[in-house]
Amino acid sequence: MLSRPGPRRVLPLDIDHTFWEVLDVDHAKLLRNAVLWATNEPAPLSVKGRGVLDISVWGQKNSMTAHLVNLTNPIMMKGPVREIIPISSQRVYVPVPSDRCVTKAHLLVAGNEIPFHKEGDMTVLEVPTINLHEVIALDFAV
Repeated sequence: MLSRPGPRRVLPLDIDHTFWEVLDVDHAKLLRNAVLWATNEPAPLSVKGRGVLDISVWGQKNSMTAHLVNLTNPIMMKGPVREIIPISSQRVYVPVPSDRCVTKAHLLVAGNEIPFHKEGDMTVLEVPTINLHEVIALDFAV
């Protein structure tokens, strides 16, 4: 019987499994940097603030939606979460091509519009707080 070769490793160890076991911040940074290197393209958005977020981005022709899920918890990956720990202000940076223009920013869970401004090629907005989940909706000019 022929054996199939296993997956080819780029990193010299099983870093994802090791991270899962020990949750070391250095392993998380190494994984993040490996993904950034492998994708070789700018992220659709970046967030600065305290806490741990899971972020999903969905782009449409005239809008963009970003789901921000608050995972901030001492046991976030080790069993059921027993308490939701709200996180404070998150500054969100969205690279917008020069031929696009953001006309409106909404927080869908909070149910309100929020201000935004341009910093170079970035549209910048501030999410005041996230309990468990927030959704940012950006509308682009048609």
